[in-house]
Amino acid sequence: MGRYAVIEDGVVINVVESDATYAKAKGWVACDTGTGDIDDTYDGTNFIKPSVALDTDADRSMAQLRLRRNYLLSTTDWWGASDLTMTQAQIDYRQALRDLPANQTPENTELTNINWPTAP
Repeated sequence: MGRYAVIEDGVVINVVESDATYAKAKGWVACDTGTGDIDDTYDGTNFIKPSVALDTDADRSMAQLRLRRNYLLSTTDWWGASDLTMTQAQIDYRQALRDLPANQTPENTELTNINWPTAP
């Protein structure tokens, strides 16, 4: 078993634990802890951390939103293990989490207005 980044359009959208044969068949990229995290970009060789300037409260709020979203995604990574099949509800939940930064705008640093998806 190893750690692999799932990449779409040059951006890591998920990180999973998988065996090498399955990961290679899926086109996933091997990564170590601390590299290949969600939202990193991948240039074909290297993982690049996003550069986030936290100059405003809105920037800090979006960073908090991404951190919580990434945590929630990481708690469900095991759903995608090679010996399991995700239900449609699980797939939809994970997609809703990945969509959060694009479809929500925090009104305050407490993120009180964010509509977090409910885990199945």
